[in-house]
Amino acid sequence: RERVSVTNIAASMGALMMSQPGLPVTDLSSLRVVSFGGSPQPPAVVRGLAAALGCEVFCSYGMTECCGKISMSILHQDWPTQQALTGQRCEQLLDRVCSSGRPFILMNIKVVQEEAQPAAATQPSPPGAQGGSGPGHEVQPGSGQVGEVWCMGPTVFSGYVGNAKANAEAFVKGGQGAGAAGAWFKTGDLALVRADGCLQVVDRAKDMILCGGENVYCAEVESVLQAHPLVAQAAVYGVPNPVMGEMVMAAVVLKPGNRQEAGPGAGPVAATAQQLLAWCRQRLAHYKVPMRLPQPCSWLRLQ
Repeated sequence: RERVSVTNIAASMGALMMSQPGLPVTDLSSLRVVSFGGSPQPPAVVRGLAAALGCEVFCSYGMTECCGKISMSILHQDWPTQQALTGQRCEQLLDRVCSSGRPFILMNIKVVQEEAQPAAATQPSPPGAQGGSGPGHEVQPGSGQVGEVWCMGPTVFSGYVGNAKANAEAFVKGGQGAGAAGAWFKTGDLALVRADGCLQVVDRAKDMILCGGENVYCAEVESVLQAHPLVAQAAVYGVPNPVMGEMVMAAVVLKPGNRQEAGPGAGPVAATAQQLLAWCRQRLAHYKVPMRLPQPCSWLRLQ
């Protein structure tokens, strides 16, 4: 009715849209651009929505402390010319759209891996830490290393009012710019820098699962589950284990027509928990595969 042309939606809304059986017959011809934000978006959802909406889509990464945008995966306006000159395939461009994108033009970003945590930056720097990179090193593009996203720029807030402890943990001095008088703001988000320079956010540091000393990023496992043709939504979480420290668990919602509606614990018809686990084993390291899957069902959503 309103013929909306440009809109921004939460990542969870994208997954919900993909699960709607009426989406293919809905008139969305007025849409020109749709962006997703709020949490890492599984590539399967981005690809599906790009096909279903028939417009330009991109992922944006940001947070309230940075007044919104930190990076975005929107393609350069002359991407058709660049594609012709560089010989990039559409699949390569779509892969870039599925990333967390390039830094916002006003934002200075680096990904830092702290020395105390070789596989990921999971602990805050000591209060008052000094130096350009703090207690760690900057992750290099294409290395595959995961670190914490640090940012600095005029849109970064100046600090938490009346909370000196939080400010000491969130900011690292070193560099010129805004944000607590020239300090790097530690976002608490874990990411890697791809070879093409795009950021790829993998998880929140607090959400990372430590399984037998190995880091498991929930977003990675969720992306694999949601790539299954019968899965509408997936949520991955850690559960305590006396031997491994934590084990991976997951809950899934199947697409309409692939589940029984007998109740909250209803089992699947066209897919089973064991089939989904086999799917994960083919695509993930053994320690990333969920220990088990509760029977796929519908879960309570906050309205």
